[in-house]
Amino acid sequence: MQSQRNTNKTIIGRAQKVDVPKKGEKTQEQRKQGSFRMPILLKIYLDIHVRRHLGIKKSYVCPQCSKSFLSNADLKAHAFTHSGERPFACDVCGKRFIKKSHLEIHSRVHTGEKPHLCSECGTSFASHSTLIDHHKRRHLQFRPHRCPSCRKDFFSKHELSAHVLIHSGKKPFSCSLCEKNFNRLHHLKRHKAALHKDEMEAMQAEEVDDDVGNPEVHESI
Repeated sequence: MQSQRNTNKTIIGRAQKVDVPKKGEKTQEQRKQGSFRMPILLKIYLDIHVRRHLGIKKSYVCPQCSKSFLSNADLKAHAFTHSGERPFACDVCGKRFIKKSHLEIHSRVHTGEKPHLCSECGTSFASHSTLIDHHKRRHLQFRPHRCPSCRKDFFSKHELSAHVLIHSGKKPFSCSLCEKNFNRLHHLKRHKAALHKDEMEAMQAEEVDDDVGNPEVHESI
């Protein structure tokens, strides 16, 4: 029998078909695992989503605000919002978090690590939740929140709320320098950066000068 070369051909026997990849290439099974990785993640997310809508009881109740949770771990993390405690600190920048998982995700800002890969387009993300959001936005076009006025659909309640302001005519974000109003916060920030850059830098410089002249600041350092 001739020896098998590293060619990308298929060996067919009586009862089985074996894929022999070239050196460095993925097998058919590995390619399948990569293809099905995202649907599996979405199934996990869907299971949680369905469980919420079926009204499965949240047994863990906060004694301070009566908000309920599906797990004791979620309740413990929530309790930190009342106490103000953030027990998990970043070794690099000192920023603190209420969950260890939040700290682990934040640490990737410093390392540049993005281990969660989208199987559809190859974009990588620092957290699993961001990957899920990306897939729903980009590849599934998932927009469950509809504007009652124009029937336009949005991915999140936050985006819908910002959009509704267009119909209402409300502009709740006001510029403190020229009193111009905006219906979105990022529009206000963009306005200040474009038109009031010098004023903003001067205000920041004054704040620094005030801190330098404040004896309480020196005592606390």
